[in-house]
Amino acid sequence: MKDLIETVTTSETPVSVWFDDETHEVGIQYGYVVLSVPVEDFHDLSEAFTEARTKIE
Repeated sequence: MKDLIETVTTSETPVSVWFDDETHEVGIQYGYVVLSVPVEDFHDLSEAFTEARTKIE
């Protein structure tokens, strides 16, 4: 398992992202929620968040 980022948001919510070599999944933790995404879908998910952010702004 490879840690990619670990940070805290403006609202003081912990965020971390890691990659699991065995399962080929990206783990995303936001507060107490953990989302596991196949590495093939991670780019799409990242783009979806970026698009949603653009629409909010």
